[in-house]
Amino acid sequence: MIVGVDAHKRSCTASTFDESYNLLETFEFSTTRDGINEFMERVPEGSTVVIEASTTGKVMLRMLSAKYTVHMITSSGKKSQVKTDKKDSTKMVKEVRALRGSMPNGGHKVPSQGRS
Repeated sequence: MIVGVDAHKRSCTASTFDESYNLLETFEFSTTRDGINEFMERVPEGSTVVIEASTTGKVMLRMLSAKYTVHMITSSGKKSQVKTDKKDSTKMVKEVRALRGSMPNGGHKVPSQGRS
């Protein structure tokens, strides 16, 4: 499973995809320990998680990296006139899909601790 997470201070939006990049579902969870635990119950261990680069994203990266392959990205391209968290969470996965062919080992895992 591949999951895009649009992370914010109070809540996050996650979009899940199968290995063929078909959208399975989109759900919200709170940016609390309970909310992160809810996310971890819904997303199978070993999944790839793509998180929007932000302060909240950095905290989530540390919390999730033991269970998932986590990538933190900055959104590229032109900003949309209509911004929604669902669109952002799906766009991140599509961007990683497009980059995978040009990235070593299919992607880049961001160090979880000890480095900045």
